[in-house]
Amino acid sequence: MSIGTPSRYHITVAPAPLPFSPPARFHLQENDEYVKYGHPPFLTPGRGDPYWTPEIISQTWFMAEKGKIPISGAGYGGPFAGPGFDAIWLDMSEIVRPTRDGIHGREYISTSVDLGRKLPFLTVGAGGVEDALPALLELPIPILFNPFPFPTTQRAPVLAAAHAAQTLRTLAILTPDQWSEDLRDDAVIAPRLAVRDLDRYESLWQRARYVELDGGDAFAAARLKAARPDTVMGWYVPLGSTDGAAVEQMVRAGAEVIHLYADEYGQSGRGFLADGLRAIHRYLVERGIRDEVTLITSGGIATAEHVPKAIVCGADAVAIDFTLVVAFGCGLWADKAYCPAENGEFDPGWGAQRLVNDGGLARSAPGVSGGNGHARGTPAARRSRPRDLPAAGGRGVPLALQADPAPTAPAPGDRGPHDGGSALDARPLTGHLDAGRQRPAAGARGVSRGEVGRRIRHPAVHL
Repeated sequence: MSIGTPSRYHITVAPAPLPFSPPARFHLQENDEYVKYGHPPFLTPGRGDPYWTPEIISQTWFMAEKGKIPISGAGYGGPFAGPGFDAIWLDMSEIVRPTRDGIHGREYISTSVDLGRKLPFLTVGAGGVEDALPALLELPIPILFNPFPFPTTQRAPVLAAAHAAQTLRTLAILTPDQWSEDLRDDAVIAPRLAVRDLDRYESLWQRARYVELDGGDAFAAARLKAARPDTVMGWYVPLGSTDGAAVEQMVRAGAEVIHLYADEYGQSGRGFLADGLRAIHRYLVERGIRDEVTLITSGGIATAEHVPKAIVCGADAVAIDFTLVVAFGCGLWADKAYCPAENGEFDPGWGAQRLVNDGGLARSAPGVSGGNGHARGTPAARRSRPRDLPAAGGRGVPLALQADPAPTAPAPGDRGPHDGGSALDARPLTGHLDAGRQRPAAGARGVSRGEVGRRIRHPAVHL
């Protein structure tokens, strides 16, 4: 099943300026509308957050307000390597005819993703396919909305995410406390429920096309599936306590979608998000079951380029959360004044347009829509990672493709992708933590949403 009517997918952006004074201020060069890489964001050095940087915050504001792609101008002035996602280089450009340009709309490309379980092979008889096909939910973009990360009594953030999901034809994941009768479109609402809440909120999962079980439970998932065979079931599990063997058990227990989450910096008890994803993806490839399950990831997805990088590392889709707060006009740690949007004090229609503007441009992220302006699409990002192949002469039984050894870090002076270097350098990210930032001990996640909000808004107590 797919959300919306079949048609060529197009996102309409529109200006959505801030209705209040910006709560954060950055130093901009002459004629600049956002902080560009390589330019100092403050007159005094040493300020800021090394992950949710002034560049990411101000460029997200620009995209949300203008519906335009940030341009570096004379050239990219930032680093070509660093911690986290900055340790991954993607260059998917190719020599093509001059008119091929997906970013500016002259070519249609695929950015869709199917949520749900896939069969390892099909049995075809005289009457056609003999297998019962599992339920699938097609999304035109590999981006979902996580619940709004800050506690608020206002409905605007929830309504804005729901309205934007309806426009983008994706999903807005909500917790039970965020649901209300003012949410009319059941096609885009995806409840995330604890097993203990299934009876209490039966009306939610009975109407939803996608449901997430917090923590995952094979018995509960089977119960829901028996009641709603047309609903896609997801298991929401922490990346820090989940390895490849655990995911394999979930898949063999019937898991259709597994949502692996880290904290807002992409960190977990197993290191950075991309490392954990790659390890799990390669493990499933070796077992020959990777294509049977959908992997969603969230935590630390701060900017458009993180979407294709997460996909290359093994995810099928991503969910964003703190990016919602930034898109609504807040600066997280950089706020020097009260940010009304953090408490939901804005018009939901305005907030929805800001998310649509950001979502439309995330679809045009380099590496998904292509490097150097050339259209490649989400399948191109997926092809950059190891995947299952059918066995030669077999009856569709998957053959695990051994993952290539991880490339080593380049030696000083080696060339990067923009000056003739490797087209894909997704080397291990472990050990690239920011100097001076305190990290929780392994398995020590579990802080409350409110505590997470306080930490990210006050850099003195970084995770």
